Amino acid sequence: MAMTNSRLGRAAGPERSSVDGPIKLYTAEEAAKILQCSAKFLNELANARKIPFTFVGDSRKIRRWTDEHLREIALMGEYVPPVRR
Repeated sequence: MAMTNSRLGRAAGPERSSVDGPIKLYTAEEAAKILQCSAKFLNELANARKIPFTFVGDSRKIRRWTDEHLREIALMGEYVPPVRR
């Protein structure tokens, strides 16, 4: 049975489904520009492990964000007001 990240509802680790084609990775500056926030704010959230990101390389210090990460981050802030009857 595949382990899942329950918050995101996706398979964790190597059992995660493969992606067709190359994956675009964004730096903090590039991702922040897309999300319309500062790179410092994005890195603070990543440091606190409040947003998804990926490590690149063996050092576990280089962070990058994918299009999927950016969509997830944008949706984390979504607010839908209750329907009044």
